[in-house]
Amino acid sequence: MEYVPHHLKNVACITPVDLVEHLQDFNYLLIPSLNTSVEKAEFLNTLQFMYDNNLIDDGLVFSKEDLSFVLLQ
Repeated sequence: MEYVPHHLKNVACITPVDLVEHLQDFNYLLIPSLNTSVEKAEFLNTLQFMYDNNLIDDGLVFSKEDLSFVLLQ
């Protein structure tokens, strides 16, 4: 998924809270630009941090299984 805070705010008119509500089926979030993987409990904090700091990533991956091993490659 492409994550662009400007687009969330000014095009889709949603917040990270709104976005996370639609991601309840997923357990993990892989964020290549931050070289990190977070569990569901941290989705909101992480996406809010990215939103507040205008951090863009064009390759977020939401998954049911832990894909953090991808970061090691």
